[in-house]
Amino acid sequence: MRMNSIAMMMVIGAAVALSACKSPEQRMAECASQGISKDTCYLVEQNRQQSYNEAAQNAAYANARDAAAGTGVWAKKDKHAKQHAQAAHKPGVKHWKGMKLEITKNGLVVDGKPAAVSETSEKATVYQQGLYSYVVYSNGKIGVLDDKGAFLDYAK
Repeated sequence: MRMNSIAMMMVIGAAVALSACKSPEQRMAECASQGISKDTCYLVEQNRQQSYNEAAQNAAYANARDAAAGTGVWAKKDKHAKQHAQAAHKPGVKHWKGMKLEITKNGLVVDGKPAAVSETSEKATVYQQGLYSYVVYSNGKIGVLDDKGAFLDYAK
């Protein structure tokens, strides 16, 4: 069993080393030409693609988390601008089609789940949550957009 694991790790290491700027078909052919079974080569290629997808998804989650929290690249550099933006947002709860939209000090919360920031300006911040985008204006109004960006209504 241990020898099988070592062999698999060697195959994975070889596949990663040979993977630069090559198509999956090229990597599969090179793997098979080394006398490794097609099934093992296929598995290595699938694992390689899955690791890239997982890395991209983890980066997207981290970006959304930072956007919702206002940290990382989403952090405002000017302390005065941040204070003005916070003061301009009137805390409160609004409703739209049975959803509870709450403006908090950390941003917009939709039905208890934080929405991710997608755009910011002096007059409004756009949040994304599920199929809708929410434009929170500095006067406290919340406009709701569909997934194509068409205006639907204001939250009440």
